[in-house]
Amino acid sequence: MNRQQLEKLNRDCIYEVYEDREETNEFYMGYIKAIFKKYIIIENYHRSGQFDGFAIIANENIFKIQKGTKYLEPYKNVKSAQMQMPELSSKGDTLYNFLQWAKENKKIVELATVWDELIIGEIDVLDDELISMNVLLSDDFSPDGKCFIEFESILDVCVDTLKLRFMEERC
Repeated sequence: MNRQQLEKLNRDCIYEVYEDREETNEFYMGYIKAIFKKYIIIENYHRSGQFDGFAIIANENIFKIQKGTKYLEPYKNVKSAQMQMPELSSKGDTLYNFLQWAKENKKIVELATVWDELIIGEIDVLDDELISMNVLLSDDFSPDGKCFIEFESILDVCVDTLKLRFMEERC
């Protein structure tokens, strides 16, 4: 979707946001908190109705957004959590700024890559082309070495999810 289409959406409404055409049963559910030239930030909610972190998603990967569905019916009264969203400048690369914020705040992040890989860990080094992360295993939260990821291969990033907050408490 393009920015103009996204800016027409009501930010006080809870949405289903789809970005993977092959997995249409998986989507983000939440409030669109910010719209940038190439990305949106969504305040995500778990199916239990609990706040489930923030996700930054590339606009070009979004192929469908829905509201008012039967699935969303039980969540229509879920109010925005008003959690501390990353303060991002509209200058520079939004994804880079989001990752820089996560690094500075020592957040555990969940990266989804173009290879359908999910990488969880803490950002160690960040530059324009490459990210170095201290990786954590998702099953027991133990360290699992370093991972080097090309910046361009990142599809979306999540922080402060229920799972990541649980991991932060255990680490």
